[in-house]
Amino acid sequence: MNKRIGSINNLIFDIFLLIIGLICIMSQFIIWNFSWFVMFISIVFLSFNQFLLLFIVKKIPKNFTNISKLIAGFIFLFYLGFETDEVIIFIPYVVGWWALLISLIQFINYYVYRKDCLRGAFYRFLLAIISLGIGLYLILNPMGMLPILTSVAGIYLIISSIISIFAGIKEIMSDALRKKITKHTNISVPIFLAAIIPMRAFMSINTLKKQNIKNSEDFDFEVFIYLKGHGPESLGHVDIAYKGKIFSYGLHDPQNRSLHGTLGDGVLIVADRGSFLKQHIEVEKKLIISYGIKLSDIQKKVIEKRITNLMERAIDWKCSLANLNADASDYASRVFKATDAKMYKFSQGKFRTYFVFSTNCVLLADHIARSKELALFDFNGMVSPGSYISFLNNEYLRPTSSVVSRIIMGDENGRC
Repeated sequence: MNKRIGSINNLIFDIFLLIIGLICIMSQFIIWNFSWFVMFISIVFLSFNQFLLLFIVKKIPKNFTNISKLIAGFIFLFYLGFETDEVIIFIPYVVGWWALLISLIQFINYYVYRKDCLRGAFYRFLLAIISLGIGLYLILNPMGMLPILTSVAGIYLIISSIISIFAGIKEIMSDALRKKITKHTNISVPIFLAAIIPMRAFMSINTLKKQNIKNSEDFDFEVFIYLKGHGPESLGHVDIAYKGKIFSYGLHDPQNRSLHGTLGDGVLIVADRGSFLKQHIEVEKKLIISYGIKLSDIQKKVIEKRITNLMERAIDWKCSLANLNADASDYASRVFKATDAKMYKFSQGKFRTYFVFSTNCVLLADHIARSKELALFDFNGMVSPGSYISFLNNEYLRPTSSVVSRIIMGDENGRC
């Protein structure tokens, strides 16, 4: 019954988004006036709500921070009032700077692909040039591009809402037909948003606990989602485990990092599952969501072959503690001390260089876990922690899915 009510609520929301998309195409000024009015009312309501919480709940530090942000937003809204003309002109500027940021990311991707001799370097360069051109044009000619931007947003909302509505209807279909259709009808959020939206935006831990419908211990493969309440790690991290070993990829060499810790040598950690999880729960203070997946014998062979192929390019690497630096306290050294893990870098090809927006932890997990032979992951678009957890949650809730367990581990205080 609760699942049906949830489906109805989602359907209503998708229809609302469809209407908004249609309005975007038919009249841009109506949609921007409406959006500005909703934003104004929301800021006023949230500010009032936070003030009440400050006196009723008396959580001063947390609510004081929220109130400060809301007051700043309220002053901005009050200064501009309901003059939407003054606000609308900022929209192309914002999108223009966003496009310039995308261009910068793609130029860095081009550098990584050229450096590691990967296919697709020219495609990244082309995307960078196109994004650069769009960004500059939007900034130099903001009002001339506003109708186009509004129409593009409307088209995206229409397509995504129609697909979501169709997904709701699929719930009454057979499982085999639903899976076949899903493979060809997924739509993802824009690449940059998928990479930066915190995991907390995709789910609530309390909601997940209420949805624990099956927790079989008979699984062969695990996907771990790590969360932390603040900082870069709040964006999420993904690892996989197979046959008692965890495979964790990241920017773990503190001597080879640049661009504020977003680019550098990629390091693969292979550790015992139990000691690795214990260290991250007790020492790193992370909340971990584990999804257990049942594999067929053929799927196990595919997983093993992919891991073998990956390790053929791996070369031994020692962290600072392993190099007898007793004072080392970096992440890799902490993991090594707690788990006696083996660590590797890559001699060539993909994953030799880590970049947060392309060759990251999620891509390595996806490299092992997703293929036509496995048929485990059938979503399209940007692969991010958010897209993984969204897919795995949906699969977990299906009675006949290969995702047979979901376990929440760690201290969730202050998280999600």
